[in-house]
Formats: sequence, C-alpha cells, structure tokens
Amino acid sequence: MRLIVGQVFAEWDERALNVSWQTVSEVVNSMVEATPADQEAIYAQAVDGGQAIQLLLERTRRKPPDPPG
Repeated sequence: MRLIVGQVFAEWDERALNVSWQTVSEVVNSMVEATPADQEAIYAQAVDGGQAIQLLLERTRRKPPDPPG
C-alpha cells in the first residue's frame, strides 16, 4: 500500500525510491494484455495514475501459465 500512496519507506527514513512513471508503466505493461485502445479507455476513466494501474490490472491482467502436468 505504501507504494500506491507514494510513500515506500517510513516517514523518518530519508531514502528515496526514485522510480519514474516510465519504469512503473513498463512493469505494468509486462503484466497485462491491453491494447493501446484498451489503455487509452482505461486512462480516460481513471482519476489518477494509481487508479489507472488498478483498473489495468483488474481488467487486463495476464493469466498465469498452467502448471506442468
């Protein structure tokens, strides 16, 4: 939950994650099967980046492969 609200470390901790939106987007895109049109429609519905990621994952997340027999 801390990553979603932009606070990964405790308030007293001075470290910074320094992850760009591009990096987050690339990771999420590797986890979903969304066309550019799907992404555009979802981004249009979302009020912010966090909600856009949530909607992408809920609606277009790739299914894990079946385990070996």
